[in-house]
Amino acid sequence: MTLTIKKILSFKSAILALSLIVLVCNIFILVTGIIIQLKTENKNSFEPGLQFADLKDDLNGVREAGFITNKDLSSENNDGQFLMAQYMLAPTALDLNATKHKYNILDCTSKTHVLYALRSLNAAPLKINKYGKILAVKQ
Repeated sequence: MTLTIKKILSFKSAILALSLIVLVCNIFILVTGIIIQLKTENKNSFEPGLQFADLKDDLNGVREAGFITNKDLSSENNDGQFLMAQYMLAPTALDLNATKHKYNILDCTSKTHVLYALRSLNAAPLKINKYGKILAVKQ
């Protein structure tokens, strides 16, 4: 009888030890995952207009600039690009699809549209950012 009790106790101890090991491993994985998520959360946060932020330095001191796009800006299909650009580039005021300004931001759907816009504006790209937004200056 004592031998059976020792076997049961040792079996329970083994199960308990195994359960504790699994629990510790799961806690470690959970904490590691949370730490990684917190570290990358700030890098992946997306402020409205962020894709226009690196154009702001080049527009320093410019009161007005054009915002040229071939995208559908109707209320049903508007993704807010113009408003986000206006927000990020303030105090520079953006004029939607106005070609009279020396500086123009091009937000086009394809390279063909960009080339057409540059040619019709008689402008050259001053800066192209990683989001495909172009700051063009008239020649």
